[in-house]
Amino acid sequence: MFTVTDVIALSAAEWLLAKPSLTAAWGARAEEPAQVADRLQRTLRVVRDLGGIFDGPWLRSSAEEAVASEAPADPAGWTAFVEGLVARDDAGTPAPEWGYDPRLLARAATGQPELLVTLDVHAGQSDGDADRPVNQAALGWTFPGGDPTPVMEQFDGGAARETLSRFVEIWRPNSAAVRNIPLIRAQRKAVPFSWPSIGAISWLSGDLYDIPDTVPGAVVERHGQGTLLTVGSVAQPSIRLEDVMPVFDFLREQGHIGPAPAEQPREPDVSTQA
Repeated sequence: MFTVTDVIALSAAEWLLAKPSLTAAWGARAEEPAQVADRLQRTLRVVRDLGGIFDGPWLRSSAEEAVASEAPADPAGWTAFVEGLVARDDAGTPAPEWGYDPRLLARAATGQPELLVTLDVHAGQSDGDADRPVNQAALGWTFPGGDPTPVMEQFDGGAARETLSRFVEIWRPNSAAVRNIPLIRAQRKAVPFSWPSIGAISWLSGDLYDIPDTVPGAVVERHGQGTLLTVGSVAQPSIRLEDVMPVFDFLREQGHIGPAPAEQPREPDVSTQA
């Protein structure tokens, strides 16, 4: 039987409404399809290590595909998969400066066909936008009318922390967070999309954000050239609005976070484990 702390301080009913997810975001940074494909394969290995539904089988998907197909079996296949999802201009001409959009999904076992785990990536865009980070990697799930327990069983606070840490190491973002819809809405009412999100667990690049050693309501740990921030405690992180927003407000009001630059040509050093 799950307690609230097993699911980042949310009940099963709240998971259905709030839809927690993990997102890493970064500014404009050109990448070749093979680079994106390599990061994607490494990310999928991390996600599969969560076990249960996260172990797949994983399928590749895109907005153009009516039916998902099996994920590639080798590096060449992964590169071809990413190349085929290059952004295109209005005339249909490939526009690699706008990046690549690979998408992977894992379906639940028979009996819960509506439950999906999704890995959505937009990477390699070199055409920046001052209003928002143009590249991101996101791990999410959908269970309309279903039971989120198969996700909750594997994605507890410890697993969320480890997975976010690995996402950061692989994608080298400006920031990453385990967040949910109420947090996104509340924070975007206060600041534009160019600012980082703060969630139950967050990572913030030291190149951009000067996070102090002590933050009220959160645990601060240095992780590579950045900071790992956990709301509540490491053992019991909280994604609740009433716990996260005071941390966000403190960082914002004290000037520790702000808008990220449109471009991120240099990858932050995240090689040191938390």
